[in-house]
Amino acid sequence: MAARRRAAALAGRKMQAVKDREAGAAKPWSDRRLLMCELHGGLGNRIQGIVSCITFAILTNRALLLDWTIETNVLNGLMPCPIHQVLEVHHISNISLSQADMLELHKKKVKVFSSALMEKSGRLSNWGDLLLCRNLSYYLSGVPLVILPAWRWMPELIANQHLSPPLTSVFDEHVRVDMSQPGTPYPFFQIAAPYFVRPAGHIQEWAKRISSSWPKDMKVVGIHVRAGIESDSQREVEHFFSPAELHPTWIHCAYSAMNHETTMFRRDSVKGLTEKVIFFLASDSMETKINMLRQIAKEEGKVVKAINEKVIFPLLSRRERNRLFDESLLEMKHQHQLESMDVNPVVLEFSSGTAVSFLAKEVDRYTCQSVQTAMLDMTILSFSDLLVVSHYSTFTAWPVASSNASAFYAVSRDGDCFPLDSKEPFSESGELFRGNADCYTDKFTYQNSWSRPRQVHSRSATP
Repeated sequence: MAARRRAAALAGRKMQAVKDREAGAAKPWSDRRLLMCELHGGLGNRIQGIVSCITFAILTNRALLLDWTIETNVLNGLMPCPIHQVLEVHHISNISLSQADMLELHKKKVKVFSSALMEKSGRLSNWGDLLLCRNLSYYLSGVPLVILPAWRWMPELIANQHLSPPLTSVFDEHVRVDMSQPGTPYPFFQIAAPYFVRPAGHIQEWAKRISSSWPKDMKVVGIHVRAGIESDSQREVEHFFSPAELHPTWIHCAYSAMNHETTMFRRDSVKGLTEKVIFFLASDSMETKINMLRQIAKEEGKVVKAINEKVIFPLLSRRERNRLFDESLLEMKHQHQLESMDVNPVVLEFSSGTAVSFLAKEVDRYTCQSVQTAMLDMTILSFSDLLVVSHYSTFTAWPVASSNASAFYAVSRDGDCFPLDSKEPFSESGELFRGNADCYTDKFTYQNSWSRPRQVHSRSATP
């Protein structure tokens, strides 16, 4: 952890130094070195995009500007919140460039590199080749302003051998050996993401308020199921997200992982698992959360203590409420602390002593509160001692990188449960550029990605 903090602080100092250098408003454009990143997609994609842009900025010695567009009708990309209401991004420049500014730059014939315009004009035929194989500092020398889409191309930059000197000074030998994944020299995401990108202050306060209401001295098992929502494309639903009948697999995987991680979860030879546990359930579907609650109740008995349980009663039949909740249900002592929160936090304790917590809110991306609720889910997931995540979802990248958890597991779309052997999350690394970049080899597909396990794990997800 100390090495990770040192590396993050050094990377931050590099970013701050460039930010300070570019702060002079009267500075001539010919002397500028700016990178403007246009953010796209949902919250997980945007966070990964921000970290990719931070990587690019450090490697090319540029001050970073973020264009957090408030989109109104973009498939899988609605973001109805300004950045400061969701995230704190450290060491970014406060320089702003309006459309009028861009037109003025065009009139002055200031050199601007825009990947979108270059691709459209045919002057940039291979974006992957540029990121992975070329010396970007040389290629972009003399260009004051670079405009890029913020997407998940950080691994290509990390693997670019022309750009290794700036990173070598950031990472010492201990960090490289102790924290990097197989085949990747620098564990940049797990260092940069928690340091540069943090939840907005009020979201951090909400997370602390909710977690402080949980029963004490419990191991936290965070579970995230990406079920898919209305704005997801059909391709995403068909290829990345599991059908509803497989969602119980995440609970099976969690119990299997707890049985396997014997150094973290105490066991008795007769009684089995004896560690006190609270499950935190995160999903973009309330139905999925309720289904997971039902699954846990089968193992742990009736709910005997509760906070805010009434917010889920409309989702349950009278018969099911009687089956899930004890007749003499007790109010937990932090009830009034959470009742006033708009995100509807629920905390339930079963007769076995196991507990479960979740936010009784749908996530739809259409409102600012919905996006903040998603960030709150991410923040609380990062408190986990064990994380079980959705294999292809970018949503869990930041919680995995930010968590001090000792174990991480993923469940694939087909219901396979397996341990993650890396905290570096970039699922499209290399695959996006297969066959297009001159220096591309197969190692970029598998060695820079935890989206695909590199070996078949025999342990199943059965309880």
